[in-house]
Amino acid sequence: MVDGTNERGWQPLITDPERRDAIAAVVVDIVTQTAAWRRDHAAPNEHEADYATLRIYVATDDTVPDPDDEAGQALAAAVTGIVDRSGPALYGGAARVAFAVGHLSAGEDADLACEMIERSLLRFVEQPGDGYDLISGYVGIAVPVLQRIADGKPSPSSQPLARSILDHLERL
Repeated sequence: MVDGTNERGWQPLITDPERRDAIAAVVVDIVTQTAAWRRDHAAPNEHEADYATLRIYVATDDTVPDPDDEAGQALAAAVTGIVDRSGPALYGGAARVAFAVGHLSAGEDADLACEMIERSLLRFVEQPGDGYDLISGYVGIAVPVLQRIADGKPSPSSQPLARSILDHLERL
């Protein structure tokens, strides 16, 4: 909840210092309670990518520091647990993990994880199907691959996957 960022055109929504402090306190409470709940309950792998996203966002400006790298651990658990996911969907599936990895991390490990997930998604997309929506269909599967292409970090599977998705969408 800092005043500046490296994003061009970014401006804070809440400029009153007292309101910002009050909102920051609520955010800290949410993160603290979520972390406590996770310690007391075995979180299913489907929530790891979301927890990683939460922790990275609030640690970026030290609203809630992450000295133990809970965000990194959750992201690693999301990648490891991808075999337990029920499908490719952006909502709770392999595409969700690909989006989180591509959005929250960088480097060779992230590139390798995204490449492996994209290859898996490409195998799925090569099968006939008719789901086109953002939540569980082809449009949602396209989100992480288009993100990587737009960010200039496509894998060898990115363009074939994007083309295959577009082919499916054209047929629908």
